[in-house]
Amino acid sequence: MFLRIRRKLNYETFSLSVKENSATLQLIQGMQEIRLNNAEKLKRWEWENIQANVFRLGFKTLNYSQIQSAGAIFISQIQGITISFIVATLVIDGRLTLGAMLAVQYVIGQLNGPIEQWVSFFKVYRTLE
Repeated sequence: MFLRIRRKLNYETFSLSVKENSATLQLIQGMQEIRLNNAEKLKRWEWENIQANVFRLGFKTLNYSQIQSAGAIFISQIQGITISFIVATLVIDGRLTLGAMLAVQYVIGQLNGPIEQWVSFFKVYRTLE
């Protein structure tokens, strides 16, 4: 669900990075011509506009990452609540002991860490593609 938006943001980031690198290189290599043609202000404003766009895109990416993380935490919490409810219902009905319920909760708790690491790895892997 998030991959399409992430792909678009990555494309914008790479495109803007190319513009930023190009502008910086032009400033450094063309410094003498810029001074001769009295174009310092023009080039500075171009560079500042690119930097403002980089900041906006970084903010947008950070905002999106926060929303994505909040969604993942929400789903994880719903999963925990659902499993707790099901197991507690089984204990109340007498089909499961309290010790078994605690064991199920422990196993689920131990599985959450590796699953979250796997999801984070997959997210980083998809970002690099």
